[in-house]
Amino acid sequence: MLSVKKKKNLKVATILSIWFGGELVHCWLSSNRVVIKNYGISFGIGGWFFIVLNIIFVLLLTKIWWKNNSFAIGLVVAGGWINIIDRMFLGYVRDYWQIGWVFNNLADWVIQVGVIIFLLEIWIKKLK
Repeated sequence: MLSVKKKKNLKVATILSIWFGGELVHCWLSSNRVVIKNYGISFGIGGWFFIVLNIIFVLLLTKIWWKNNSFAIGLVVAGGWINIIDRMFLGYVRDYWQIGWVFNNLADWVIQVGVIIFLLEIWIKKLK
């Protein structure tokens, strides 16, 4: 059994690893693909008000993840931070793929997988 301190260190190492890995993938994709500069948030909807709400939401989710240690919420947090760091340092989020009229990146996919896992966890708990 891990001590509380080791669990916290493991959480920090996990989120930093996902963030660092995400940034490495961003750099590799940026050098090998056309980058779509997304100045908005979901679906390109923009404005600083929504961006600030997005940051507040990711901060709250980070707090929830820190207390609950949910893998699904951890994925949402990691993807959210990757996009926020892009926005803070570049002023936009780097998107690489277009599916229909939606542009997205690896962080968006990590967020989507996290949400799907979270919803499945809720559904399975209700079945029990």
